[in-house]
Formats: sequence, C-alpha cells, structure tokens
Amino acid sequence: MICLIVPHDQDAVEKHNYGEEDPKTMTIVPLEGDKINTLWDIGYFDDLNSKFGLMISTGEDEKITGQEVLKDVLSTTNQYISDYPDIEYLFILKSLLEMSLEKETELNIYI
Repeated sequence: MICLIVPHDQDAVEKHNYGEEDPKTMTIVPLEGDKINTLWDIGYFDDLNSKFGLMISTGEDEKITGQEVLKDVLSTTNQYISDYPDIEYLFILKSLLEMSLEKETELNIYI
C-alpha cells in the first residue's frame, strides 16, 4: 500500500517530521498497492525520480517540497494524465499536488 500525505500548514509539516499523522491537519490518502503498480508500469515514478532527483521506490519514503519542484511535478503529472486519462490515481496525485502548492507545504509518498 502507498500512503500520500499533504500537511495543511507548516505546523503540520513539523508534526509530520516528528512522526505524527493527524487527519485534522493533514490530508492522508491510502492507495492500494496492486492498483498503484500501474503508475510504475507506465513509468510515472521512474520519470519523477530521474527528472527531479527523487528516490521513490519500494521501501523508501519520499518528500516532494518547494513550490517550483511541486509545480514541475504537477506539470509532469498533467502530461501523464493527457497520455493516460483512464488512470484514476494520476488525478488523485494531481489534486494532492495542487493542494500542497496552495497550502505551500509538501507531498509525502510512503511506499
């Protein structure tokens, strides 16, 4: 299973950095492992890793931070949505990236 977390403000970022997960101050979205494999199959995570120096992989946690990086990852996600409009998890990722930009926080990915 994958879990995606967007803290709602900087206090929530700090709490999250210390291992706290509070659904009142964070959006927490669990995703099923078998369905998320589709994102690996189309190369989405590999593309993010190579373009943005991320290390998204099984057993690794990753944090996407910084407004410019979040914007660039959102742009890449939008391209994948246009190429693969039937993959619902791309839309979920898009929504969470937009939220993290709006709230000026981060997107955490736990695989």
